[in-house]
Amino acid sequence: MSAEELTAAWRERFGDEVSAEETHGGLSVGVPAELWIEALAFARDVLSCGFFDWLTGVDELENGFAVVAHVYSLERRHHLLVRTRVPRDAPVLATATGVYRGAAWHERETFEMFGVVFEGHPHLVPLLLPDGFEGHPLRKDFVLAARVAKPWPGAKEPGESGHGAPSRRRVRPPGVPDDWGPMPELLEIVLKLALVAAAFAVLPLLVGQAEHKVMAHMQGRLGPMYAGGFHGWAQLVADGVKFAQKEDVVPAAADRWVFKLAPGVAIVPYLLVLLVVPVGPDGQVALDLGVGLFFALAVMGVGVIGAIMAGWASANKYSLLGGMRVAAQLMSYELPMVFAASSVAMAAGTLSLSGIVDEWRWWWLPWQAVGAVVFFVAGLAELRRPPFDMPVADSEIIFGPYTEYGGLRFALFILAEYAGIVVLCGLTTVLFLGGWKGPFLDTELGWLWTLAKASVLAFLVIWLRVSYPRMREDQLQKLAWAYLVPLSLAQLALTGVLKVAL
Repeated sequence: MSAEELTAAWRERFGDEVSAEETHGGLSVGVPAELWIEALAFARDVLSCGFFDWLTGVDELENGFAVVAHVYSLERRHHLLVRTRVPRDAPVLATATGVYRGAAWHERETFEMFGVVFEGHPHLVPLLLPDGFEGHPLRKDFVLAARVAKPWPGAKEPGESGHGAPSRRRVRPPGVPDDWGPMPELLEIVLKLALVAAAFAVLPLLVGQAEHKVMAHMQGRLGPMYAGGFHGWAQLVADGVKFAQKEDVVPAAADRWVFKLAPGVAIVPYLLVLLVVPVGPDGQVALDLGVGLFFALAVMGVGVIGAIMAGWASANKYSLLGGMRVAAQLMSYELPMVFAASSVAMAAGTLSLSGIVDEWRWWWLPWQAVGAVVFFVAGLAELRRPPFDMPVADSEIIFGPYTEYGGLRFALFILAEYAGIVVLCGLTTVLFLGGWKGPFLDTELGWLWTLAKASVLAFLVIWLRVSYPRMREDQLQKLAWAYLVPLSLAQLALTGVLKVAL
């Protein structure tokens, strides 16, 4: 049938309620939404268009959405575009599956891409997009993230040149504010990194200063209370000046590059761990990893390698013996520490540190108490803090792997120890003490609760140093394998049983 004959057939059947025009070698027919099914049935039964090709939508902004179906007659060799329009605020249309069964797939696609609801569809669910996807991508007001911010700094958009040539003009999607774009996100990243760096520079020094003062009060020491006058406030400054003035000596037989790199390897991992430790709700963390706990434990283990490198590279038998004791202590206490952390991760059902705090409840304190003690004690042993400092005991093997170090390199090892205390107290707070959750104002004062809990734990670390004598090497190993490992396994089993039961 010719276009004129088809137009006459439509006019005869529907009168002035339809519009028809020739397009793309065929006829395009516009019908009201209430006549949509009747029009498709007319095309199939009267005009012999039994072959259904496709159905889709078009976003016409203030005019609503156009829904277009293409059908074809194998007998008479003509094709039709049947179209209708639905309003933007209520895009609802009757399903065409009763006329053309092949329309089911196309209606599902149009539903998820444009948001047009086909009433009576047997299974109107998203077809291509993943679960939880928000919005309809083919709507013209859909905000496409790639048009708002580049995926990484310096990324090129299509048409951009790397040789200074002018690029195409940027057009923002409708509804995107003018101040959106890569700069706010980049500034946020830079700000978070600056805050982490500042915390890493200040908090270990504060712990060191607190250790001087607490030990001076508990043991009646006069030295730390003298420098600077009032309460010995300049003791930390005096220590820094002392380290800076000392000569930097590398033993002649030492492996120079490994010897020089060891202090950096000892301290940098703790900076990386601070990136994933949340201090408050709503994204108050530099890097919120889904496997943040796994990352933190893995990177903390790397820090111990710095001490092993120092012992190996020093060309000193006492340093080497101290390095080997550090390695043995790491292997012994890493296992119960991981088991205890796995228990709280199992309870929360996530490896995200922020997710663990979100799931934490007050009754976890007695439930995970054994795991908390095991984790904290194992962490102190990995840091070689008294009473677990046999590998660096000056009365045993001079100063262990650090024997040949002096000046600022030695100071970096001491700073790494205090940075490790900050990280250990932060992780213990997040995993076992509820992180930023306090008795009131969790959202507003969350960061303060986190710092308060970590500060109490840091005081406990100092208190333990003052209160308990150094353990022998055999006692260190017995504590790990005979007590902490069984206790951590028991905590893990208890968590598994209660998790299944609850």
